[in-house]
Amino acid sequence: MQVDLKQAMIMLTIGGSRAYGMNTSESDTDLVGVAIAPIGFYTGFLHNFEQKRNDPYCKTFLRDEDMNAEQKVESVVYDLLKFFKLCADCNPNIIEIVWTPDECIRFTTPLADQLRANRELFLSKKARYTFCGYAYAQLKRIETHRKWLLDPRQEKPERKDFGLPETQTPQYKQAEALIRATVSRWEFNDLQLDRTTVMELADKVAEKIASQFGGIKFSSVSYPLTDRESAKPFIELAKQLDDEEYIRAAAMRKIGLDDNLMELVQKEHAYHRALEDWKNYQHWKTTRNPDRAALEAKFGYDTKHAAHLVRLMRMAHEIMQGKGVHVRRPDAEELKAIRAGTWKYDDLMQWVKDIEQEVHQLYETENHLPKKPDVNKLNDLCVDLVHQFNKQN
Repeated sequence: MQVDLKQAMIMLTIGGSRAYGMNTSESDTDLVGVAIAPIGFYTGFLHNFEQKRNDPYCKTFLRDEDMNAEQKVESVVYDLLKFFKLCADCNPNIIEIVWTPDECIRFTTPLADQLRANRELFLSKKARYTFCGYAYAQLKRIETHRKWLLDPRQEKPERKDFGLPETQTPQYKQAEALIRATVSRWEFNDLQLDRTTVMELADKVAEKIASQFGGIKFSSVSYPLTDRESAKPFIELAKQLDDEEYIRAAAMRKIGLDDNLMELVQKEHAYHRALEDWKNYQHWKTTRNPDRAALEAKFGYDTKHAAHLVRLMRMAHEIMQGKGVHVRRPDAEELKAIRAGTWKYDDLMQWVKDIEQEVHQLYETENHLPKKPDVNKLNDLCVDLVHQFNKQN
């Protein structure tokens, strides 16, 4: 059984760059919405509905100003339950749906109005991690692409370059599976720190490490981690610093690999990472948009990613100030200028460092928001909307 959006959809809105006010003549049109399925989808087990993409029905609500004939239209409509879960986690792409300005709404119902009237319930200090986390993902892409621009990959990596024999080390696959399983069991998601906080704490943590284990340095493999509690500070800090080798070394010690096998596994892993980087570089080089490639070549970094990075960090800053979610950007023209290359790479990096500190300070000092949303209130609202919808249908 398929969900019929003609019956189930309660709201539909313009999203993406057009909602932000950052669209250009080349921008595609994004439509995002929320739907409520028949009650059997929630009480039974035979049918499931989480989202529906590119349903033709969504296009019927488009206006002339929403698109031009040359650009694509993409739509996605989320089930109410999935929408609530993602919004409660302050997912940037989802929570903005109920904060989209009125002029972007293309279809609404009284149930959607009730949902939007309660949108403040979704906000919490989690936004610091989610919005900044999405921004850091943009930053990582910028740094990766810049690395490729400044240091193009000339030759495909070979095993001999890493001191490896022609054939793969026999124990590698088994050891790698054990390492990944061990790291997977270390689920240290309760301590959420952004990069600025970690850097502030790094010296203190390093001193503690040195006092306990004798001067251990990052990326070293020579420390004896044997249990969850002793591993926790190392793994958490390493995850936040994106120091994969630090985590892997802890896992290898945990599963009991000797020094010789650890060295072989490290070399194999380094080779496979270099090979993956080579493949990613080749894909990036051959598939990227020509206009975007020209901007990258001219300015030395991906300016489109930079514009989204700045937008996300500013939205995090605004939420931490208690200003809500500003989807329609008051700084849209500046963001478009950043996308056009007006910020130098070094200036962008310094700006990121500064705003990280500001967002961290707001998180610590401002009390406009709870640390977590009131999930009981959200659950009651969700139940009420589902019941009202099914009474009407």
